Amino acid sequence: MVNGLGASDTEFHLISLFFKKKWKAPAAILSPESSIYALRQVGLAFRALGELQAAIPPLESGFKLSNECLDREWAVNIARHIAQTHLLHGEIKLARNWASRSIEILDDSVNRFEAVAAHAGLAHVLHQEGKLTEAARAFENAERILSEAPPHRRYLGGLQGYRHCELLLTLERYREAIKRSGAPFERTDAALFLAAKALASTIRARVLMATNFRKSINEIRWILTEAAGVLQSSGRHEFLVAGLISYAEFHFMVNELAAAKKDLDNAQQLAEHGHMRLHLADIHLLRARLLNDKGELSKARKLIEDCGYWRRTRELERLQKEALCWPCAAKNSPST
Repeated sequence: MVNGLGASDTEFHLISLFFKKKWKAPAAILSPESSIYALRQVGLAFRALGELQAAIPPLESGFKLSNECLDREWAVNIARHIAQTHLLHGEIKLARNWASRSIEILDDSVNRFEAVAAHAGLAHVLHQEGKLTEAARAFENAERILSEAPPHRRYLGGLQGYRHCELLLTLERYREAIKRSGAPFERTDAALFLAAKALASTIRARVLMATNFRKSINEIRWILTEAAGVLQSSGRHEFLVAGLISYAEFHFMVNELAAAKKDLDNAQQLAEHGHMRLHLADIHLLRARLLNDKGELSKARKLIEDCGYWRRTRELERLQKEALCWPCAAKNSPST
């Protein structure tokens, strides 16, 4: 049997032995560093399954303990994970505060990987906030740090590289996005490695959908099908939702409406379960665009405004203008 952390009953029992109060207070036998690690892992496990509200308390406890132990490297690591968790939940101001804090903590005791990840994490938050120039500058800082130490890589890879490519798509710098999407990166957790690689592959598909769709349908289908399978098996709900949204748009574009409906319904179910409000805004915005649905546009607008998700401002404003000519009833296709 699989439990809420995605582990077997036996593994779940073993994990619980390291806590005197489940997921909040590590057992006294653990060293401070082991306690920090245990709290972090529980928080990340909850986040991977979309349980964002459950993820925050153990992560904050781990951050507090890392500060008490004067362990800046753990503090940076956990602060950026708290930022990304708040971001998924649509709490962009909180996310920016935590991402900025991860930068402020940095010093020479913190390894290169954490420094790069902290700057890239801040860049990702700034992108969602619509601060594109500041986001680009933060990504440049991350790549500068990356290039200064062996193996002197030029481009961010993995999840950080994917997020940089997403900014490039927003800026319509398509060639650069494709060039960077294949950047190598360090192997970390196996599931995360595969999920990041799958997401990076979708960048090419999204560029082709925007620039050369008719001549690239077979290639796009192959990329998105492969990516969806990997993301499904990874167990990382936050990434699976993003993949399903891209797949839904493709299915609609090739008039496979039942498949598009299934993708969007599955994505929305996961996003609603985890209170992933930015993903929900994307889902409603996509439905509004594809179906000429004023109700979906209204839902998207409320989420965008409530969250400060200003990355979507341009698309929202364009659709609001187009909606003046939409019929009162939406098109008969993928909707819940």
